[in-house]
Amino acid sequence: MKIVDLFWEGISIIKQAISWYKGSGKLLELFLIMLVLLLILSEKNSFERRIVGYTILSIVVLCNPFVAVILKKIALETVYWRTLWILPMSVDIIVAITLILKKIRWRWLKILLSIIFLGIFSIIGKPVITNENYQDTENKYKIPNEVIKVADIILNDSRREVKVIAPEEISTWIREYSAEIILQYGRGYIYGYNGWNAENDYLQSILNAEVIDLPKLDEVVRLWGYEYLVLGEQSAEIGDVERLGYKLIGSTQQYNVFRIEKGAEE
Repeated sequence: MKIVDLFWEGISIIKQAISWYKGSGKLLELFLIMLVLLLILSEKNSFERRIVGYTILSIVVLCNPFVAVILKKIALETVYWRTLWILPMSVDIIVAITLILKKIRWRWLKILLSIIFLGIFSIIGKPVITNENYQDTENKYKIPNEVIKVADIILNDSRREVKVIAPEEISTWIREYSAEIILQYGRGYIYGYNGWNAENDYLQSILNAEVIDLPKLDEVVRLWGYEYLVLGEQSAEIGDVERLGYKLIGSTQQYNVFRIEKGAEE
């Protein structure tokens, strides 16, 4: 690949990263304005000038097209934009405002500008205390009660570390509740990110099918050494679970929990 192609590929990556980093607010624009003011108003070798230097160096490195391509190649394809969190956005804005106020003599003007800056923050930001961010939880673990019931059924039966296959909508929740339950989970499993191997893709296709093919699922369960299987209460299934060597050890309102007892009967 030519250097020019790498350059434009990097530019494309950076544009996407900035779009995700910026979101729908205007803080990025305010940050850049304050950075320029900080550069103009700060004195040489001052604390403020060192902050400006660090910030500009970070921007030059992180927003370098060739660096962006390299970071993408080393498994940061979907999270490269998070490297922009290194930029001291809030620090630069606050230091710039403080420096501006320090250079003003009149007290009344300082108060007026402080009120204006607070107004700017309220306009370009968004409320933090919302129903989206704060909700009443069902329990102290802050996970659905159904998940706890499923996990407890498994833990009370096994009383040791076990491998479990469960529907993807509760897999990550179960892992949060207990590290003794080992299961297939993660972004690759749920979202199908690149790098998730073919075997897990096969398992995902079985579990996400409109009708679960139990014989095929049983092959995966035994091949990979899983010991428990969790299926949705309302899921449509092909085959007889007990005939395949599974024993129902507990149920919740939404899920059935099975333990593998033996091989399938002839």
